[in-house]
Amino acid sequence: MRIRLHLEPSGRTPAGNADWVRRAADAAARAGRARATPEDVRRWLELEAP
Repeated sequence: MRIRLHLEPSGRTPAGNADWVRRAADAAARAGRARATPEDVRRWLELEAP
């Protein structure tokens, strides 16, 4: 089974990872939130720095 994700309901434009990241960043900006930095995410997930 193959799952295809699309940006619009018509399903005509397949979405890549960059499209979803851009959409999440835009939603965060509209909500007045700053984008997380890689360092922020590593701290939240308790990961070691590279």
